[in-house]
Amino acid sequence: MESSIRRAPVVQDALCRYRLWRKGDTRWRSRLPRDRVFREGCAWFNDLPVRPADTVVDVGANEGGFLFPALRYFTPRRAIAVEMLPDLAERLRQRSPAHVDIINCALGAAPGRQQILRSRFSPASSLLPMLPASAEFSKFDVRQETSGWCDVTTLDAVCDSARLDHVGFLKIDVQGYDLEVLRGATETLRRTAQILIEIEWTPYYGGAPSFAAILDFLQQAGFALCGFHSPANSGAGRLLHNDAFFIAERLL
Repeated sequence: MESSIRRAPVVQDALCRYRLWRKGDTRWRSRLPRDRVFREGCAWFNDLPVRPADTVVDVGANEGGFLFPALRYFTPRRAIAVEMLPDLAERLRQRSPAHVDIINCALGAAPGRQQILRSRFSPASSLLPMLPASAEFSKFDVRQETSGWCDVTTLDAVCDSARLDHVGFLKIDVQGYDLEVLRGATETLRRTAQILIEIEWTPYYGGAPSFAAILDFLQQAGFALCGFHSPANSGAGRLLHNDAFFIAERLL
């Protein structure tokens, strides 16, 4: 058992190198695949046709499970992480390098204030109420409690304030509020290259959009669906959610 555990990083290193080599990424020759956070980035991106990105925007950053691997994988010159839970935003601020802006708010279609519905499993926190049946599909304690109010702004306002002239990679994971974020990002989407957005196949939140609604919105905004990533299934095999990857049509 102990020798298997010791070998595990070596196996992960080799798998990461193989995936990089298969994509024609010359970093397979470097020392980077020995780094755990870089390998996590490879797990996110190597099975998708991603392009280089010198700016990254992470909406719904939570504890940085996407943000830090993306920073290591893309090495962007600028990054913005948006997180509505104040304690998690502060933790991200403490851990992030100087070129990453941490913004503590929620994003939506228009500015305002909304009540936070915090889940005991923090990644499931949302501005939308969780449906009663959701607990049946989750292995975590996803019960919600009201947790104060948060400011809501738009992604357009965030990017304008940061003077971000383009977005190389946009990730959105906001527990059913994704379409509202997109509706507040009409100008930003015109200068965005790639989008990774969570899709719910089994309804978790009241008022959450269907995949068809998100797909239609992004196609109307000039994006093509280019892949899926990270499917999550229930114990019985039902597909619960995964991430959909889009690239701007002008780049294809």
